[in-house]
Amino acid sequence: MFTLKNRLFVISCKNDFVDDNLLRHADRLRALAAEYGETSVSPVLVSTRAVEGALEKRCRAYEIGHVSGPGLLSILLEDSASESPRKLLDAIWAACSGPPMPGTNTV
Repeated sequence: MFTLKNRLFVISCKNDFVDDNLLRHADRLRALAAEYGETSVSPVLVSTRAVEGALEKRCRAYEIGHVSGPGLLSILLEDSASESPRKLLDAIWAACSGPPMPGTNTV
């Protein structure tokens, strides 16, 4: 977790290749956002596996931002070679359209 621009970010970093497990992580992220006060929390899933299919649909429905797949790996490579790494933080910020709003989307 971290705060940025008056928003609490709840980050879940996953490397799982089983769809059901990743779907459960999305469910848990949404539950954490609700527990912490969803109008001021931005849940974000960070995964080396690309977020697609049912997981992408679930993330969209739950308003969970994501940074994943080859794009994440490129960001990490750029940050590791930089004297002032910030690409991952910028990507997380860009992945979030704002805090989730109660009851606006369904799965």
